Amino acid sequence: MKVKNLYPIRYVALQTGLSTHLIRVWEKRHQAVVPQRTDTNRRVFSREEIKRLQMLKNAVRAGHSISQIASLTTEELRQLVGFDATNGANVSSASERVSMEADYFFKTSLATVLILMPRAWNLFWIEQRYT
Repeated sequence: MKVKNLYPIRYVALQTGLSTHLIRVWEKRHQAVVPQRTDTNRRVFSREEIKRLQMLKNAVRAGHSISQIASLTTEELRQLVGFDATNGANVSSASERVSMEADYFFKTSLATVLILMPRAWNLFWIEQRYT
């Protein structure tokens, strides 16, 4: 399965502020989203599903029960939470989304640096010592 423009659950969790556990619960109990699966059976989410989860989160924060709103269409959810369909972002959380994307980039980049730095240092040390 080609996973272009599909995102793993940990990315979705960072984007929405929901835990991976809660996303799975909302999927299983309420069919709030139905993510695609990779060949290895991992969940992958489209941009539209990420937006839907964000709207569900906002509606739950506003006092709605997930069991009552999970079956709403995406358009009904947009109306319920004031989602701006023209630019694809919740008007009240555009800066929050940018902040989350920056945070995700920083965390993944930092993790990569922390993994690669000791290896690079060892290679540098060996090269300096034996050349």
